[in-house]
Amino acid sequence: MDEHGRFTVAEDSDEVIATALVIATAPHNADAAATALAPGGDGLSTQGIGSIDRITDREDLPAPFDNDLALDPDRQELWRLFREKDRRHPRVGQYVITGDELRALVKQALALRSAR
Repeated sequence: MDEHGRFTVAEDSDEVIATALVIATAPHNADAAATALAPGGDGLSTQGIGSIDRITDREDLPAPFDNDLALDPDRQELWRLFREKDRRHPRVGQYVITGDELRALVKQALALRSAR
Protein backbone atom coordinates (compact mmCIF):
# COMPACT_ATOMS: atom_id res chain seq x y z
CA MET A 1 0.00 0.00 0.00
CA ASP A 2 1.45 3.35 -0.99
CA GLU A 3 1.18 6.72 0.76
CA HIS A 4 -1.96 7.51 -1.27
CA GLY A 5 -3.80 4.41 -0.06
CA ARG A 6 -3.39 2.46 -3.30
CA PHE A 7 -2.54 -1.21 -3.23
CA THR A 8 0.03 -2.96 -5.41
CA VAL A 9 -0.75 -6.54 -6.39
CA ALA A 10 1.75 -8.72 -8.27
CA GLU A 11 0.61 -9.71 -11.77
CA ASP A 12 -2.12 -7.03 -11.74
CA SER A 13 -0.78 -4.64 -14.38
CA ASP A 14 -4.25 -3.24 -15.09
CA GLU A 15 -4.78 -2.59 -11.35
CA VAL A 16 -8.16 -4.35 -11.36
CA ILE A 17 -7.47 -6.35 -8.19
CA ALA A 18 -5.87 -3.34 -6.52
CA THR A 19 -8.93 -1.23 -7.31
CA ALA A 20 -11.22 -3.90 -5.86
CA LEU A 21 -9.17 -3.83 -2.65
CA VAL A 22 -9.54 -0.05 -2.45
CA ILE A 23 -13.31 -0.46 -2.86
CA ALA A 24 -13.56 -3.21 -0.23
CA THR A 25 -11.45 -1.36 2.34
CA ALA A 26 -12.79 2.15 1.77
CA PRO A 27 -14.11 3.66 5.01
CA HIS A 28 -17.68 3.76 3.66
CA ASN A 29 -17.52 0.05 2.71
CA ALA A 30 -15.25 -1.45 5.38
CA ASP A 31 -18.04 -2.33 7.83
CA ALA A 32 -20.20 -3.90 5.11
CA ALA A 33 -17.39 -5.75 3.30
CA ALA A 34 -17.58 -8.99 5.30
CA THR A 35 -21.31 -9.39 4.63
CA ALA A 36 -21.22 -8.04 1.08
CA LEU A 37 -18.40 -10.37 0.04
CA ALA A 38 -19.68 -13.45 1.86
CA PRO A 39 -20.80 -16.40 -0.32
CA GLY A 40 -24.37 -15.06 -0.49
CA GLY A 41 -23.35 -11.40 -0.51
CA ASP A 42 -24.45 -8.68 -2.90
CA GLY A 43 -20.99 -7.26 -3.60
CA LEU A 44 -19.76 -3.69 -3.37
CA SER A 45 -19.40 -0.74 -5.70
CA THR A 46 -18.06 2.78 -5.68
CA GLN A 47 -19.43 5.01 -8.41
CA GLY A 48 -16.81 6.12 -10.89
CA ILE A 49 -14.23 3.64 -9.59
CA GLY A 50 -15.55 0.10 -9.96
CA SER A 51 -17.36 -2.82 -8.40
CA ILE A 52 -17.12 -6.32 -6.98
CA ASP A 53 -20.02 -8.46 -8.22
CA ARG A 54 -20.99 -12.09 -7.65
CA ILE A 55 -21.11 -14.23 -10.80
CA THR A 56 -24.02 -16.66 -10.62
CA ASP A 57 -24.44 -17.65 -14.28
CA ARG A 58 -21.93 -18.62 -16.95
CA GLU A 59 -23.29 -15.83 -19.17
CA ASP A 60 -22.12 -13.32 -16.52
CA LEU A 61 -18.47 -14.25 -17.05
CA PRO A 62 -16.72 -11.37 -18.83
CA ALA A 63 -14.49 -11.97 -21.86
CA PRO A 64 -11.96 -13.59 -22.02
CA PHE A 65 -12.92 -15.52 -18.87
CA ASP A 66 -16.08 -16.82 -20.54
CA ASN A 67 -13.88 -19.12 -22.65
CA ASP A 68 -12.27 -20.74 -19.60
CA LEU A 69 -14.20 -23.96 -18.96
CA ALA A 70 -12.49 -24.34 -15.56
CA LEU A 71 -14.52 -21.35 -14.35
CA ASP A 72 -17.95 -22.73 -13.52
CA PRO A 73 -20.31 -20.54 -11.46
CA ASP A 74 -22.50 -23.60 -10.80
CA ARG A 75 -19.63 -25.33 -8.97
CA GLN A 76 -17.57 -22.39 -7.72
CA GLU A 77 -18.18 -19.13 -5.94
CA LEU A 78 -16.88 -16.61 -8.47
CA TRP A 79 -16.66 -12.82 -8.32
CA ARG A 80 -16.12 -10.26 -11.07
CA LEU A 81 -13.82 -7.37 -10.24
CA PHE A 82 -14.52 -4.34 -12.42
CA ARG A 83 -12.46 -1.16 -12.76
CA GLU A 84 -13.80 1.90 -14.57
CA LYS A 85 -11.61 3.61 -17.13
CA ASP A 86 -9.84 6.74 -15.93
CA ARG A 87 -6.84 8.91 -16.79
CA ARG A 88 -4.37 6.16 -15.90
CA HIS A 89 -6.39 3.38 -17.56
CA PRO A 90 -7.93 4.19 -20.96
CA ARG A 91 -10.04 0.99 -20.94
CA VAL A 92 -12.20 -0.67 -18.33
CA GLY A 93 -10.63 -3.67 -16.61
CA GLN A 94 -12.19 -6.91 -15.42
CA TYR A 95 -10.95 -9.94 -13.55
CA VAL A 96 -12.57 -13.11 -12.18
CA ILE A 97 -11.56 -14.50 -8.79
CA THR A 98 -12.89 -17.14 -6.40
CA GLY A 99 -14.62 -16.06 -3.22
CA ASP A 100 -11.95 -17.58 -0.98
CA GLU A 101 -9.18 -15.77 -2.87
CA LEU A 102 -11.11 -12.49 -2.76
CA ARG A 103 -11.78 -12.67 0.98
CA ALA A 104 -8.15 -13.60 1.73
CA LEU A 105 -6.91 -10.59 -0.26
CA VAL A 106 -9.42 -8.27 1.42
CA LYS A 107 -8.34 -9.55 4.84
CA GLN A 108 -4.70 -8.78 4.00
CA ALA A 109 -5.64 -5.35 2.63
CA LEU A 110 -7.63 -4.48 5.76
CA ALA A 111 -4.62 -5.45 7.90
CA LEU A 112 -2.35 -3.23 5.80
CA ARG A 113 -4.78 -0.33 6.00
CA SER A 114 -5.19 -0.63 9.78
CA ALA A 115 -1.40 -0.73 10.22
CA ARG A 116 -1.05 2.69 8.56
